[in-house]
Amino acid sequence: MRVIVIAAVAAYVLLLLSNSGVLVGSELVQADPVREAAGQAQDYFHCRYFTGRSVIQVDFWYSPNGIMGRAQCPFLVGL
Repeated sequence: MRVIVIAAVAAYVLLLLSNSGVLVGSELVQADPVREAAGQAQDYFHCRYFTGRSVIQVDFWYSPNGIMGRAQCPFLVGL
């Protein structure tokens, strides 16, 4: 039990000291059909990351093959 607590505290301190975040949630947002038909919209991810101090939101373009966007939210992200 003591090792788990020490590991959790160490991970928290590393998040505070580094400029990165760990994924806590994501949502795929579909583009508006009217704007998509006009070529002005694209699907995107709302990715939520815990930084040690707060939860922030980062948006990434969605692409199913991962070439012109992300196929999923990255687990760790540098901010």
